[in-house]
Amino acid sequence: MHLSTPENGVLGATGFVAGNLALAAGAAWAAQAQGRQKHQRIFFAMGDGRRRVHETLNLAALWRLRCVRV
Repeated sequence: MHLSTPENGVLGATGFVAGNLALAAGAAWAAQAQGRQKHQRIFFAMGDGRRRVHETLNLAALWRLRCVRV
């Protein structure tokens, strides 16, 4: 569950339901702040993390982050 290979672009995972979404949004925000044109792909299951999902997607839309939900 907690896999990470930054050299391949896999930044990591969390044990929280839908926690990876916030991790990917943070990576997209960092890339945007550094002027890099990268897209973050996010794999997650909705489950009980609906509030976290909506909060993160609202911020990603507001900040125009390059996130793709898969």
